[in-house]
Amino acid sequence: MLTSLADDSKYEGYFVRDLREGQGKLFIEEIEYYEGKFNNNKKNGKGILEDFVNGMVMEGTFLNDSLHGDNCQITLKNRNNQKIKGNFHHGELLFGETVL
Repeated sequence: MLTSLADDSKYEGYFVRDLREGQGKLFIEEIEYYEGKFNNNKKNGKGILEDFVNGMVMEGTFLNDSLHGDNCQITLKNRNNQKIKGNFHHGELLFGETVL
């Protein structure tokens, strides 16, 4: 189901008690595009987030809207697609490596 929300975002996926739940796609024009799992209206589980504002793509596991877990990757589009792979904790890189 494609739904336009009050904040002009668009969501394709399932709702449970009016909250995004399960596999879905969220698009907020000029801000972000996310495809992956939702739980309780938040990005939770495997997904890919393209952040248009900061020029990056985040891939891996999300917890409460933040990149979280092992083997996650950020691609910096404004830096010749430089990749940072590593372990993240609530969006913060704990340790990892840069791949040129």
